[in-house]
Amino acid sequence: MSTTRHSETCPHCGSYFTYERHHAGFSNQGFMYCSDDETILLWDTYNPIYQKLTDKHPWMLSVDEQRKVEEAIKPCPYGGNFAFANPPLCPSCHESVAFIVPDPIYYVVTGRKLDGDTESVWHEVVN
Repeated sequence: MSTTRHSETCPHCGSYFTYERHHAGFSNQGFMYCSDDETILLWDTYNPIYQKLTDKHPWMLSVDEQRKVEEAIKPCPYGGNFAFANPPLCPSCHESVAFIVPDPIYYVVTGRKLDGDTESVWHEVVN
């Protein structure tokens, strides 16, 4: 897995924060950010529930396929919803800090993370 630690200042609130940057393709990770706070949802692309939805890696999904996966995810337990189009948010003011993501194949962890392989984040999925 390719992980690097970085720090940045939020352009919205001026808060200094640290974050981890990961390459999703190297680690076979799917990810979505919460719409309301810094929570990120992660899952392995070989997760059996995800595999019921699609046999593609998340970064290869069409918009319709992304929507199907998003509908299979429960709301963020801290408020908001997870979506592929959501940007990462500042852990202090919850504004977008998308500028810290160099390419869509990367994801950043600026705060809380949920493990979709071990936590109950999926709705019941039936083939």
